[in-house]
Amino acid sequence: KVTFYEGNFSDYEEWKKKTFGSDATQPHRMKYKRIAK
Repeated sequence: KVTFYEGNFSDYEEWKKKTFGSDATQPHRMKYKRIAK
């Protein structure tokens, strides 16, 4: 789903927190599976 937001970045961050919750603004660490030898 693509959503366009008209406005500046600080307004976008506030909108994102309201829409997706406070966890949406925090970066998440990627997890990878170990490579089997």
